[in-house]
Order: sequence, then structure tokens, then C-alpha cells
Amino acid sequence: MKKIAKKMIKYGIIGGAVCLLYTGNPAWADVTLQLPQNITILAENGKNTKMNKRASLPDGDNQIVVQFQGELSRKHEDKDADFEYSDTFVIRFNALNQTLKMVTPRINRLLELEKWNKKPDIRILDSAGRELDIQIARLKKDGFQIFRNYETELEAFNKTDSPAAVDTLSSVSEDSVSPPAAQVSPKNQSQSQDKTDMAEDMLDYWYQQADEEAKARFKQRINKQ
Repeated sequence: MKKIAKKMIKYGIIGGAVCLLYTGNPAWADVTLQLPQNITILAENGKNTKMNKRASLPDGDNQIVVQFQGELSRKHEDKDADFEYSDTFVIRFNALNQTLKMVTPRINRLLELEKWNKKPDIRILDSAGRELDIQIARLKKDGFQIFRNYETELEAFNKTDSPAAVDTLSSVSEDSVSPPAAQVSPKNQSQSQDKTDMAEDMLDYWYQQADEEAKARFKQRINKQ
């Protein structure tokens, strides 16, 4: 009986594993992309994402938006560091059933980030270390850079002639179009306005807490793109 029970457990585990492999669970993506430490994905295939350090993508043509985010010193000898953001970049590549790795140079100082912004050194390698053919473009936005809606920006970007644009994604955001104003209840409008007011209050509070040098850097960051 014990031998039979062990066999049942053994085959049950194997059967369960096989089921997991073939049940089309979305967690089992066809393409996996691993990112460097300070590179974050902000959008995948025309959709906003949470700030991810790893992407699970479908086979075929893919488009992602990435950004450097990390603490940097202004000079080599500086011990103090400020949290800095790079410009945002659209990357387009094609892959099938692969585990990929993004590679970028190590960025430790603000000057290195400024150089990288002008000429981003971004490579994507397959498991054998071969470099994929990728297209990179800066996703430009004038004015305030915080709380960006990448779905809206990518919809416009994908209608351009940029090599990193993807035609099939230009209408992706149709699924997430907001309902007409007449269908939005006053309650929902009020909640949306409250969130906007709260965000503005938080930004104003932290701005007022900063010293003059930090305020100047904040203004520069807002208007640099």
C-alpha cells in the first residue's frame, strides 16, 4: 500500500507539472526580458505598467518604454547623492520564445547620465550572448514630466515614422478610452478631482520643504525635455 501511495503521489506531482505547462497560464510568457539594476520598464506594448524590473512579453514584435532611475553623485568625489531620472526611451525588438537580457553601461554620476541621455547605450542579448537588432527613440514630452500617461503618448508616437514606432499599437488604447463626459457621474468626477488636488498638494508640500539648490534642480528636471 505504501508503494502504491508513493507512486500515486509521484505521478500526481508529474501530472500537475505537465498541466501547468500546457494550461496557457499567462504567467508563462514566451519572451522574458531581464533588466539592469537601475533601468525600469514604464510601458509594454502600448500599455502603462507598474515599474517593473522584469518583463514577460508575447512572441513577435514588442515595444517597451524604459527609464534610468537611481541615486547619482554630481562629482566623482561626492559622497552625497540625489535621486535622478533619465529621459524615457522607446525600444522596439522582435523575439521568439527566448530569455533576454538588457545591458547598459554602469551610471554612477550625473555627468554620465547626461551623456547617456544624449546617446543611450542600450543592448538586448539572447541567452547565447548574441545582440538583437533593436530600434531606440526618445519619447519626448514638453513641460511637467511626473505622472505621465504613456498609453496616450505612445498612441501619438506610433503614428510617427520613427523606426521604433509600431503600427499595430497605434489603436491599442481604444480598449481603454474613457467614457463620454455625459456618462461620468458627478461622484466619479469629484473623486478624480480629489486625486488631482491631492497630488498637487503633495508636490507643493515637498517642494516647499526643499532647499533652494534642490528647488533649482527640480525646476531644471521639469523643463529639460
